[in-house]
Amino acid sequence: VNTMQPFEKTSPYEKRISALKRTISEQEEAIKSLEKKIELNKKKGELIYEKYAPLQKLLDIVNELRKSNDWVEVGEELKKEKKIKTVNLKKKEVLVDL
Repeated sequence: VNTMQPFEKTSPYEKRISALKRTISEQEEAIKSLEKKIELNKKKGELIYEKYAPLQKLLDIVNELRKSNDWVEVGEELKKEKKIKTVNLKKKEVLVDL
């Protein structure tokens, strides 16, 4: 009875094939993630376009306030608006509820 298994030689390309399959899998996942981000950003863009007039009015208000006030005063005025969620003076960012 021969208890020894025959010696199996694996192809020298197996490691390379395995690495390429892993790369393909990672790239497919990245594509899915990017497609989700594209869809989300498309929706954001459509919403901004839909709300362009009020956003432009808000931007005009900021620009007008900025002519005669510092950022702290601009931030205080913006906080009075209903649609404004937060005002970050350090980053000069305004979070608007659309």
